[in-house]
Amino acid sequence: MISMQKFGLTILLITFLFVNISVGITMPLSHEMLETLWHKADSDYVAGDWHTAQLNYERALEAAKRSQADKATILKLSIKLASTYAYQNQFLAAEPIYQQLLTESIQPNNKESGWSDEAVAMFDDLADAYVYGSDKVNKENGLKHALTIKEKLAPQGSDEVLKILNRLFIVYFVHKRYSDAEPVLKKMSVIIERTNGHDLPNVLTSLAGVEAFLGRYRESLNVYTRVYPIWVRTVGPYQEMSTSVAREIGLMYMKLGDLQQAQSWAEKAISLRQLGHRENTLEYARDWYVLGRIYDSKGSLANAEKCYKEAMNKAEQLNGKDSVELVVPMKSLISILKKANKSIEAKNYESLVARLEAKGGSAEGSIARDAL
Repeated sequence: MISMQKFGLTILLITFLFVNISVGITMPLSHEMLETLWHKADSDYVAGDWHTAQLNYERALEAAKRSQADKATILKLSIKLASTYAYQNQFLAAEPIYQQLLTESIQPNNKESGWSDEAVAMFDDLADAYVYGSDKVNKENGLKHALTIKEKLAPQGSDEVLKILNRLFIVYFVHKRYSDAEPVLKKMSVIIERTNGHDLPNVLTSLAGVEAFLGRYRESLNVYTRVYPIWVRTVGPYQEMSTSVAREIGLMYMKLGDLQQAQSWAEKAISLRQLGHRENTLEYARDWYVLGRIYDSKGSLANAEKCYKEAMNKAEQLNGKDSVELVVPMKSLISILKKANKSIEAKNYESLVARLEAKGGSAEGSIARDAL
């Protein structure tokens, strides 16, 4: 028989073995095992296999904690894990990890943002993940998250903030969300002026166009007249942007009912385009179309007819007789011809419009757009 003392020792030994086998996860892992998990996760990360990398970083991080690894190891693994979440657009899973690291591990000392250099690097990683992840899923939300982070790092603005704002503006503009695009452009212009950036004329021109699309013609005119001398000073009076902005000033004056100023600026745009030998563009066709609308508004039918025909001829010369660009100027011309009692010519153009629209040419095209 086994003595009670030996029996007790046997039970203790069995219990010890059972506990350590069944919950061996609590026992410290070898450094080699941690290194293996980490290396596998890094390989998946480099390969862009974010989900597998996430799983392996989770295992490596858990192993590091069980083996009581040093703080730097825990930090590095946590950053990598957060990045894999973010690249999979699991931002709600990623952000708490960063916030915890910032709270527990890093002391603020950055002069501008109040964060340490290490924290700035982490925030940059997360912001970049939001930006690039947004390309695949929800671009707007991703860019907004990234913008919030970048603005924490640089409250006065930076090139990185401007890049994200520009991408956000493009999202809004493409989807014709002009009321959302306007404050983005205004914020960009403030940052650029503060930092003496070189993109101010581009941003202001876009802002003027957005104001026009929103029907805020006075605001649009104010911005166009502000940016015009900047373009002239920057690229000269005969270059594309200078002449196009001059034309848009004329269009805004027309919208506001000042037809004399409108005609003056529109004619100036055509003259500048000709002096710069830049007539072989659709913008030159638009110059004539805008001037035609101004003459049309003044009741000068003969001049309006001439301008609309000039616009159509240039569009056909550049894009062919089936160009979508012909539709709206042609409709404007038909209206003029009917007012002038030129019904036969008007009917001929009506047949051409019907043929173009049957081919899918009902869109307004770039000649007849509402703004630059």
